[in-house]
This record gives sequence, C-alpha cells and structure tokens, in this order.
Amino acid sequence: MASVDAALSAERTAHARAIQNRDPSSRICAHSFTGTKNTALAQSAPLTLELIFGDLEIEHAADTEDEPSDAEGKKLLRTARKREPFPKGLKRVQKTITPSDACTNCGGSFKVLGTDVMEELEYISGHYVVNQIGHPRLACTCCEMVVQAKMPSRPIPKSFVGPALMAHILCCKYGYHLPLYRQSQMFENEGIDLNGSLMAG
Repeated sequence: MASVDAALSAERTAHARAIQNRDPSSRICAHSFTGTKNTALAQSAPLTLELIFGDLEIEHAADTEDEPSDAEGKKLLRTARKREPFPKGLKRVQKTITPSDACTNCGGSFKVLGTDVMEELEYISGHYVVNQIGHPRLACTCCEMVVQAKMPSRPIPKSFVGPALMAHILCCKYGYHLPLYRQSQMFENEGIDLNGSLMAG
C-alpha cells in the first residue's frame, strides 16, 4: 500500500512540474492550492490543473484551425477591392478628345474605327457626375493612317477618381477629420461603391 501511495505521489509531482513548465500562470494556481491547510485539496491540485489546461489547449487548437491562413486572408482583401459599376442614375457628361481635324500625313478627313471610353467619378457642388472621356481611333480616308489622341493626365495613374472629387475627399479627411470609412458610407447612400480601402489605396 505504501508503494502505491508513493507511486501516485511521484506521478502527481511529475504532472505538476510539467504543467508549471508549460504555463507560468499554473505555478501561481498550484501555489495557491498547496498553501491551503486541506491536504486532499493540495494533493489533487496538480491533476485538476492538468485537466483545466488540457481543455484550454484543445479549445485553442480548434480556434487556430478555424482561422484563415495568411494567403487566404490576402486573397480576400484583393477580392474586396473589386469595384461595382457606377449607378445608371448618375448624370453622364460625355467628352471626346480628337487628335486633329485632318490627317497630318496627307490632309485627308478621318473616319471612326472605334472609341475607347474611360469613366471617372467627379464631384460638382454637392452632387456627383460621371465624365465619359472618349478618344476615338481615327483612320484617314485617303492614306488609311490611324491616329488616336492621348488621354489627359490623372492625379493618380489608372485612377477613376477625378481631381475635384479627390480634393473633396482629402479636404474632408484632413480638414474636417472625417474618416474614410464614414465617407464611404456617404458614397454608399448615393449608390456609389467607393470603400475606404479603395480611397486609401
């Protein structure tokens, strides 16, 4: 009987040391148990702590499996940046940019082969308009020379935000301390998909 008690005591001591080495907080709990006058409670404290911390490790492992990986998180962020088309109810202002009225090679007139259209969202006096800036590809009717005017420069290359709207966003953010996510909510009220990540990116 004495040998059995000695073996159980040795096993409890080994478990207690393993738990103490695994988590510093367990040493505090074990000390609070061993400091009590109840001998049975003090002897069962290491085993109780082992069960508690074992359950916590299982829960932590389950939570870790549910968390997406870094690659999946980056993929979700890239997908969230996709912009919806501008609402059809917004006023469209059509502008056309042509290189010249006549062919510079032979002086002949042009015929339209097709038009590349770029849309930019603009802000004018409390309302939004979409500028449709087209630059048609023109072919000379005499010598078949093809020409096309260059697009106007943008404040940010390949951006769909017009200069006035960009100035309005920056003024609201830095002048009136209006965060981008709140400005995004204002755009959403107008049916425009312009989230904070797009404005910040």
